[in-house]
Amino acid sequence: SRGMIPRMREKTDGDLSAKYSLLLGMVRLINDDPILMLHNPPGRCGREVQQSTLELMNGLVDILHFSSVVCPDLMQESMQALLTLHQPHIIELWNPAEPMVCFWDISSHVLYTVSQKLIQRQIANYGDVLRWLKDILICRNAFLEKHKELANVGSNENLCRQALIKLEMVFFMYLWSLDIEAVLTAMSCFGLLCQEAELRSLYEDLNPLTLMPNYDIYLEIAHSSHTILTTGRAHLQKQIMCLLRKVLYPTPGNIQAWEETFMNWKSATNYLVAYPKVKSDESADSSAYKSVLKRRHSHQNSEHELEDTLNEWVNQTGFLAALGSVTLHYALRSQAAAPTPVSGGAASAAPAGSPANLAGSTAA
Repeated sequence: SRGMIPRMREKTDGDLSAKYSLLLGMVRLINDDPILMLHNPPGRCGREVQQSTLELMNGLVDILHFSSVVCPDLMQESMQALLTLHQPHIIELWNPAEPMVCFWDISSHVLYTVSQKLIQRQIANYGDVLRWLKDILICRNAFLEKHKELANVGSNENLCRQALIKLEMVFFMYLWSLDIEAVLTAMSCFGLLCQEAELRSLYEDLNPLTLMPNYDIYLEIAHSSHTILTTGRAHLQKQIMCLLRKVLYPTPGNIQAWEETFMNWKSATNYLVAYPKVKSDESADSSAYKSVLKRRHSHQNSEHELEDTLNEWVNQTGFLAALGSVTLHYALRSQAAAPTPVSGGAASAAPAGSPANLAGSTAA
């Protein structure tokens, strides 16, 4: 019976390898001929066509996620396939009966799911995915430019709003990353969000500020990605903190980014405080944080892991302080009907544990 176990493992490994090879071939076929996968028999109704396209996209997103560690080649091909399917002339084939409604629905599904994986640090090579996300947004805006007179049709569904919130969260949260290229990519993506707001406002007699309240500072952040000095991580972070202090309006995206960062900061704090003991006596909180570290630093030893955790904690601390006044403003005025600008300076006195006190204590 012992002799059977290696043979069973070999058979299992062989089956998995064959399945990955089959998937890789199918995904490459999409890259070579995307129209083939979007073919529908005559007479199929628009709803069925759209559902078929959505299932194709969801399948590629699943491959992107699950193959990020076990089969990087498959992940890269699935990312390229999704990008190929987001070319403007291909988007028009997702559902020819209702191209705009279909575009907003399916693309929002893709962006929401991938953004959520990035926020939860469930994708190892996040730098590649961030650059891919930027390319997807460029394709989306090219499609909207081509159909700017109809750009808003279908864009007001809840899923579209949630996808935009998740994107804003991602770009804010990767501003405190240790990966300088990831930081610069996240900064540049704010400009693409502003461009989308411009395109949606063009034929609707809207001001882009209506869709993107922090339009001006987001443009400045994006522009700074090309001009900012990157002589080192610490200097880069100081410049980013100066920009974040200019953010005037609380939005669901920047508020949730602050809250998610605060949760990460608390976990990192507990991990660092308990570091000598954490290996032998782990709390649930530190254990969860270690699982994130394992995905993030799988190629590093524990000494580098500790150094990176400390540096990231410092970046998170600065981020929380820089956006603290906006978060406090949101907490105090959550019942207000419309956003009101606040200064980027220190917030007024607040109860212990509030965002304002956190900002003050971390800045000190």
